[in-house]
Amino acid sequence: DRFPEGCPNEVQNIKFNSSGQCEAPLVRTDNPKSWYEDVEGCGIQCQNPLFTEAEHHDMHSYIATFGAVTGLCTLFTLATFVADWRNSNRYPAVIL
Repeated sequence: DRFPEGCPNEVQNIKFNSSGQCEAPLVRTDNPKSWYEDVEGCGIQCQNPLFTEAEHHDMHSYIATFGAVTGLCTLFTLATFVADWRNSNRYPAVIL
């Protein structure tokens, strides 16, 4: 008897979303380019569902602040290089 009756079969227990609604964190969209892979009509929402709006704002501020700091450091480095341009062509600096 190869296929006895009453054996548990995990394939029979698979449930599909037949409600026509997108499961969280997916949202309904009509743009096919935004559809999530293998889920027609549903795409990932723009905002990350794990963070609040205030946390998004704080992260944008954090990135902007440290971006400005690194930009200023880069400008300072370039300014010191340009200011010392004549001295950098001397013999010891050429070797280094």
